[in-house]
Amino acid sequence: MKQLHKGIYVVVDSAQNLETMTRQLQQITGEAIAAVQIWDNPEAEQKLGAVVEKVLQIWEDSSVPVLINNKWEMLKEYALDGVHFDALPANWQDIWAQLPRNAITGLTLENDLSVVEQDAPVDYYSFCSVFPSPTVTSCEIVRPETIVQCRKLTPKPLYLAGGINAQNLSELRGLPFDGVAVISAVMNHPHPQQIVRELVAQLGD
Repeated sequence: MKQLHKGIYVVVDSAQNLETMTRQLQQITGEAIAAVQIWDNPEAEQKLGAVVEKVLQIWEDSSVPVLINNKWEMLKEYALDGVHFDALPANWQDIWAQLPRNAITGLTLENDLSVVEQDAPVDYYSFCSVFPSPTVTSCEIVRPETIVQCRKLTPKPLYLAGGINAQNLSELRGLPFDGVAVISAVMNHPHPQQIVRELVAQLGD
């Protein structure tokens, strides 16, 4: 299994046109990408398998891990590196027993840190949403103090998500995090390689 990195965590909308998605991803394969997650958009359930196959093909010769959102069963069928859950499943112990031994697991957080206090059995956390976003409609806005408190509770990697782009990333300076998750900022940008480099440069400042 591949390892999770710091930096830009790219989320792919499975409902995006497959040719467009392929073109965008191919332009950033040589960049500093932390991971790629395939969002299980319910509008694209019928083509999710095809999307997974294409994304895995694009990243197979890289060190970048590819994760699926929620659909952990797909790790049995495809060479995925892990799964990201929007919420910790009630039967997580049964699920974890069926995952590959080195599978990467992640969990979305909002302002409630109870699962962190209980040391949820995941490898990393992702906060959603730090800014209003057209692609994130189910998350509350995360308070900066929540992120600060989370770092005090856990040494696990923390990613920030929701409405992040090159124009507002600087507003997150001073917060403790290991990377940012982006969808539209990269996948809908006419020059995805350029925007990834801009984001990476800002993270390094």
